[in-house]
Amino acid sequence: MIFIYAILLGLIPASIAYKKGYPSKNEGYNFFVWWIFGASLFIVALPWAILLKSKKGELETSRASEGMKKCPECAELVKKEARICRFCGYEFYPKPKTIDQEIEELDRQKKEVNEKLKEHEDDLNEEII
Repeated sequence: MIFIYAILLGLIPASIAYKKGYPSKNEGYNFFVWWIFGASLFIVALPWAILLKSKKGELETSRASEGMKKCPECAELVKKEARICRFCGYEFYPKPKTIDQEIEELDRQKKEVNEKLKEHEDDLNEEII
């Protein structure tokens, strides 16, 4: 029974260290090592994990290489494929238009161009007269 408690308690310092940017590939720490450390020496591992400095910059670069990007509005990390930030609602790309919407947009632009063309024709006719 004590063994089961030790295993469960070992998850606490391991998860704290993981959220602070550890495991770091170049330092050799990993979640499993922290878990074993926390299960065997919980009294030492918990304060150590709490006192670790956060590696936010390194964490962001590692997450960016794992398929994440930073939202320009709220600076939270979201998946690269995301069109809308789940934290603030920022739209990364415009919504894709349907064919009907594209046709309406082109018709509107055509009308604007025709109106401008007619205005210029009227101006030219007035100058000639």
